[in-house]
Amino acid sequence: MNARPQIASQSSGALALAGSAAGHAAKNIQSLTGLRFYAAFSVFFSHMYHFGYFGVEGPARLLFAGIGHLGVSLFYVLSGFVLLIRYHDSFAEGAGLKRFYVARLARIYPAFIATGLLAIPIEFFSPYRGQMLWTLGANATLTHCLSPQTCGRLNDVGWSVGVEAAFYVLFPLLLAWLRPGWKLGASMVLVTGGVVALQMLGHGGFWASDRFFINRVPEFFCGMLAGAFFLRGKSLPGANRVIGLRVWITVLAGILALAPLWLEAFHLTPYYYLCLMLPSSLLISVLACGERQGVSLRLFTAAAIVFGGDISYSFYLLHNLLLRYLRHGSAVVFHASLADTPLWMQLGLASLALVSALIGSALLYRYVEKPGRQKLRA
Repeated sequence: MNARPQIASQSSGALALAGSAAGHAAKNIQSLTGLRFYAAFSVFFSHMYHFGYFGVEGPARLLFAGIGHLGVSLFYVLSGFVLLIRYHDSFAEGAGLKRFYVARLARIYPAFIATGLLAIPIEFFSPYRGQMLWTLGANATLTHCLSPQTCGRLNDVGWSVGVEAAFYVLFPLLLAWLRPGWKLGASMVLVTGGVVALQMLGHGGFWASDRFFINRVPEFFCGMLAGAFFLRGKSLPGANRVIGLRVWITVLAGILALAPLWLEAFHLTPYYYLCLMLPSSLLISVLACGERQGVSLRLFTAAAIVFGGDISYSFYLLHNLLLRYLRHGSAVVFHASLADTPLWMQLGLASLALVSALIGSALLYRYVEKPGRQKLRA
């Protein structure tokens, strides 16, 4: 545990913000930046399993296969939380709306396009190279998540960026709906109920899948509700004390880490995104409320972890490409699939992928993502 300086409080009507402005408050919650680091790593380890970099059986197989879903859910809930805090009063005039969309595009576009270009060579070895121009156009316009023919093509993990871009389009509308009276509970029931209805009508097709953006709106909106709770200056019981924060983190982290097991046991795996949004939003709220009171965990605020959170978006986009290139390279050099190679070689390649992804994402963040964001916003 470590104590961080309390963010100066300033009340405005029913809202009590931590910080001189909501945007600064969102940026200064270091614990949430650290949380992004763990979310990205959960996706990395899950993809290592799916690409065959190591083989496990039994309950461990479920954990490795499903833990990546947790990372994506955390990103979506966290996105709604941060955007609500940062932009809850920014749309009084048209200029604020324009600034919002420019800032959001600048946030996701440079690294997304750069990794998409890096994916083009290996895409020529896929069965879908005949659709390359269509795929490139859909990715360039961030509309690739609207069609099953382009969703997940090029850089597979990029589908989630298309969903995030759809959230940005919807955010002002969701905020306008939520703001009158801040009817949090009723709004969440309506949004989730609408998605469940879509699931029932979708009959298991793309429109009912976890890659179609409408089905992920409840996660994003749940994060917005958690942000509204935070803005009211309230805190979850015990989150402002060392022991209480430890208990909250231990319980929620355990629920989320073991999610693949209990989702499988209750046959809820296809609807994981509806099941994980509540514990994810509670974890985010606990960390944010605790840090506002000057209480935080080194596990989330250590300098290395926060830096990992800063580069997590680049890491998320880059790691999948590296795993694909290493898998293809091993097939060409050793004329064997990863599943047929010795365990020591699988672990060696996995370690190489991890180190390469960390170094590569740091470089991508330093020379593409960060300067690209600044230029677009300017």
